[in-house]
Amino acid sequence: MKIFFVNPPNHPFTETSLLIEPIDSLTVASYIESLGHEVKFIDMDVKKMTTRDLKKHYDKFRPDFTVIIFDYHIPLHNSTECLNNNINIAKTAKKFGSQVIVGGKIATYKCDTLIYKNSPIDICVSYELEIPLRKLFALKKINFKDLNKIQGLSFLHHNKIYKTRGKETKIDINNLPVVNRDLIDIKDYIDVRSVLTSRGCPMNCTFCHVPGFWGGWSSMNPENIFKEIESLYKKNQAKKIIFLNDNAIVDHKKMIDLAKMLIKNKIKVKLGCLGSINLFDLETMKYMYQAGFRWIHYGCEYGDDNVLKKIHKKTTVSMIKKIVKQTLKLGFRVRTSWILDLPETDIHSLKKTIKLISSINSQEIRLHFLSLRLGSALYHQYGNDNLLTQYIHHSNPNNFLTKISQDIFLENIRILINNLKNKGYKIVYNAKDFNDLKTLQINNPEMKIASLCPLRYGINW
Repeated sequence: MKIFFVNPPNHPFTETSLLIEPIDSLTVASYIESLGHEVKFIDMDVKKMTTRDLKKHYDKFRPDFTVIIFDYHIPLHNSTECLNNNINIAKTAKKFGSQVIVGGKIATYKCDTLIYKNSPIDICVSYELEIPLRKLFALKKINFKDLNKIQGLSFLHHNKIYKTRGKETKIDINNLPVVNRDLIDIKDYIDVRSVLTSRGCPMNCTFCHVPGFWGGWSSMNPENIFKEIESLYKKNQAKKIIFLNDNAIVDHKKMIDLAKMLIKNKIKVKLGCLGSINLFDLETMKYMYQAGFRWIHYGCEYGDDNVLKKIHKKTTVSMIKKIVKQTLKLGFRVRTSWILDLPETDIHSLKKTIKLISSINSQEIRLHFLSLRLGSALYHQYGNDNLLTQYIHHSNPNNFLTKISQDIFLENIRILINNLKNKGYKIVYNAKDFNDLKTLQINNPEMKIASLCPLRYGINW
């Protein structure tokens, strides 16, 4: 089979100073390629492509299937225009005789926005993509009877929508091949390579879609993670690599074993990852530092114990203070992120949060407003059928702040920003600022940044 994988564009296009390779989509494409299919991959976002630009690729490649992966592992797409892009891509594909499959959060939770009478999209795949795609592409011809044997599909048959029950068994991610980055032009992206070494999360935070979409936490063995890093180091001359999985420090033994392999084999690369405060382990973090880890992102979220308990964060303010301090002492550059407009926000909890953010001295601070992400508990509580955005970077507070007025809330945010300015933080409002890294004192590891927009990876590692 000839398979065309498309990473659809954001609207507007994502700022190029932020873009890393779409590792989630590349992982799926590399797996399908490893099964013997001929694969072509296009990242429309980094190439700033419209659907008109796709025609020359279809004319040359003539794929049997087009796979559009939309908001899969890392939700970055925003607005109805992004959803419409999927439809327009599918229309282009159909003109060249290609059948169209869409996977990701929208395809999983709101497939009726993609599959409808006379839709150009043939199939939506729910949850993980690898096994359903493997089964689909093993069919010599797509037919109604065989589609009904594959779990987790929504599809059109004679302009009627059918849905198969359940979801396919999770793939063992240790069976995935090393990601083939030759499918893209690696020079299109910033100087930070990415890996996905686990899926899911043992946490159950109410604002997060991860537990519902991916299920329980599973990870690669240290040997396979090492193989991926070694490939990036030797083949792609990577200097910086980020673990983009939602929680890289869950299994302390696996992380220590990986660190020992990196140390033994003298892999000289700077590493970063995302982790949870409550899963911090001092011995593990010491090994990680020896192995080249220099950056970690803690999702702290809020500075009030009652609110943290209500969002199921499994952490406390005292833990945040202690763990951030310990991590900084070890030599890590620390990013903390905060959701300022959680539904339980009142003036007292907001002031506690401002005080905590201003006092813990993490070198990077990401200030968020809540996104109601499909599959999360808060989406089920506050979302509606018209709310489809999965974008993780909202620029304005939500309208369900019931315990504090918008004016008072925004005035306190201004106080927070002024506090951070006075403490020497550079305040970043626009991602375009990351184009000029000289202004960010790129050779100053202690340089402090607070951002109200997406924050670039790899600064001062």
